[in-house]
Amino acid sequence: DTLTYRPLLAQQIMALPYPIQIDSIKLSNSTVRYNEIVQKTGKEGKVFIDNVEGLITNVKNYNIQEHDSLIMIIKSRLYGKGETKFNFRQSYTDSLQGFWMRVRMGHMDMQEMNALLRPQMSLQIRSGIIDTLTLLTNGNKYFAYGTMDIRYRKMSVMLLGKNGDGEYFLSGTINWLVNQMVRRHDNGKPNLVFKKRTVKRGQFN
Repeated sequence: DTLTYRPLLAQQIMALPYPIQIDSIKLSNSTVRYNEIVQKTGKEGKVFIDNVEGLITNVKNYNIQEHDSLIMIIKSRLYGKGETKFNFRQSYTDSLQGFWMRVRMGHMDMQEMNALLRPQMSLQIRSGIIDTLTLLTNGNKYFAYGTMDIRYRKMSVMLLGKNGDGEYFLSGTINWLVNQMVRRHDNGKPNLVFKKRTVKRGQFN
């Protein structure tokens, strides 16, 4: 983890030390796996996406025109369950490395996300169904902003103890209080998203 700054994706392509110009890259039956170890606990959170199908177009680092952008149009399944559509566009010429991203996911059991939530947040989803999720963001090398609209139902959560399970002093009372505060069903409204970028990581993180 020695990098102090990582440019965003289009600019990483621009920085390659040899000329490249590819019209399209076709992805078929591909898999993406991402693991991150939590520094405080040493536990590993996992995200995987399979059944990846789609195109990455206009991959190049020379003969760049004013409005040239890197474009991705991809379908996949989050944790092998949630059918997801991903659209992405990033400018090659914008000095702020601006990008636009849209993600839409269909029906998925929320418990599939515990592979990430348990080690990352000491949180476990006991029940819940996502009907649809839509994320619309614009971003650049400094931050990303937009909206996220999650339509879900029957959500119940549990805070975990330090040893990674749900049993600790007053755990029953605390988890009852938590579930009184957590919205069991969505409120039918999109939520605003704003996230400052960690500059030594790629944008998809």
